[in-house]
Amino acid sequence: QRTDLYVSPPTIRRYRLSFGFRPVHARIQPLINATHAQQRLHFCLSHATDRWYNVIFSDEKAFEIDVTGLVYYIPHNRPRPVHFQSQVQYRAAVFGAVWYQGRSNLVFIRNRTNTTTYVQYLEDALNSHLRRLTEYYFIHDRPTWA
Repeated sequence: QRTDLYVSPPTIRRYRLSFGFRPVHARIQPLINATHAQQRLHFCLSHATDRWYNVIFSDEKAFEIDVTGLVYYIPHNRPRPVHFQSQVQYRAAVFGAVWYQGRSNLVFIRNRTNTTTYVQYLEDALNSHLRRLTEYYFIHDRPTWA
């Protein structure tokens, strides 16, 4: 519930520090390491001559944007604050598919995904293309919701 009281940013910082929370910037990490890059290159070279003309690839992606870029570190074995509020200001999730000579409609994911909603996303993305997509293989990585 709102109290309409003003609390200054320095007061909030002092309060967080009293609980052991320290502001840190999120660490930038490489998406893949050298071993994974080598394994991917080996896979690509060994399958370069395969027929990829009749394969459909699909994936989903969530985009999140925060205001400050700061992540507050919660000390080990400490519970989250009772009044924790995420800094994520905007979130959008999309689903789509591509194949050799085309792409699907882009579908915006509104809520949590499960098997039923995933099938609905497939229908929304591919329904207008189904007549042309005969004898295709469908490939999807491990979904984030599985």
